[in-house]
Amino acid sequence: MNTILLLVIGLAVLSGLLAVMIYLLAVSREMELPDGDEV
Repeated sequence: MNTILLLVIGLAVLSGLLAVMIYLLAVSREMELPDGDEV
């Protein structure tokens, strides 16, 4: 297999996981702080 192809696929998977984690973190923070008192 191509090494560059594996690197690109790995980066895509990592960025996807990172985006999902940030999204879940934002959703959980919105649920914890519905009023938005703390910034």
